[in-house]
Amino acid sequence: MHTDHPGLSTTPINRLEPTGAVAAGIAGGCALALAIYHAISTSAPSADYASLGGNLREIAFFAYLVGSVVAIWMVRRAQLTTPLAARLIGGGYALVAFGVAAGFVLRDDPDWFIIVGGPGNLLALVGWIALGVSGARRGLLPRWTAVLGAIGGVFAVLFAEFGSQVLIASFWLFLATRPGSGPARGNEAPRSPRY
Repeated sequence: MHTDHPGLSTTPINRLEPTGAVAAGIAGGCALALAIYHAISTSAPSADYASLGGNLREIAFFAYLVGSVVAIWMVRRAQLTTPLAARLIGGGYALVAFGVAAGFVLRDDPDWFIIVGGPGNLLALVGWIALGVSGARRGLLPRWTAVLGAIGGVFAVLFAEFGSQVLIASFWLFLATRPGSGPARGNEAPRSPRY
């Protein structure tokens, strides 16, 4: 339903604003870098602040988390997911990012990381499932995109050390580059491309 007042549309925007597209691109690029790192790494996955590779991995992981938090809020703003899914993913990843940031400062994983990392990952896991279910059932996203987000998000939380982040990278990079992304102009009807 459109209103006659410019800028006060209740119609879904169905596209990411530039900030959302950049954040989704950062999250997708970092997830892809992490997938490649984990696929070629011969060491056990752990926070390693003594080597260049370990530091780069932690920076990419932190950037993925922060990019995902910003991107999911922009995805919600574009009405491509429900508030519940956005809150769960954003809140969960924010908790994990807090623990990762503390690791940077301390130059070691804090003993209390499980207190924020465990619930944070659980919240994000449930949020990705909610995004997939609501996105597919309500038609907020193309069905395949909603399923990719749900599966990719779950695998990114549970199996990141096996290079599975390529799935969530695909989700974020699709949203960052999909046709129709960019600012809405005036009170025009949103595009609803079929994929």
